[in-house]
Amino acid sequence: MVSAISTSVGAVATTGACIIALWQTRLANKKEARVTVLEDSVFVDSCGEIQDDIVYIGLCITNIGNKAVIVKNAGFSISGDKLYYSVIPHFCSDGNNVAFSEHVVAPEQSIAFFFAKERLLEQVKEKNKKGRKVSFFFSDTSGKKYSAKSLRIELL
Repeated sequence: MVSAISTSVGAVATTGACIIALWQTRLANKKEARVTVLEDSVFVDSCGEIQDDIVYIGLCITNIGNKAVIVKNAGFSISGDKLYYSVIPHFCSDGNNVAFSEHVVAPEQSIAFFFAKERLLEQVKEKNKKGRKVSFFFSDTSGKKYSAKSLRIELL
């Protein structure tokens, strides 16, 4: 009787260990990112001077997975519209040329793309005649799109 109980407990423990091992293997190469929008950002140069003549909208991408995410493009989409509008950012926080089409974001790292607010709003207003919500997004090399929460951009 005791050996039957210990054998049953051992079988349950082995099954549990197998399930956990399979679960960990599945999550070993997971791409996941969080996208946030930084509104009304200004540039501070290397001397600490605030350059507030141009206001920026920032798209901050944080890799919360455990596999590198390669950013292919970024832009905005309008709710109710099936199109995604890619926009070339003004500059990027990693110091690389923004015209370069791919930026690598390592696990637990962040990158931010900054768009000149006035120019971006002109593009949004041109496409968004009805004043619908606008979502900012980026896509990786696999084609997966990651979006920030929608926000309403004033068209005045």
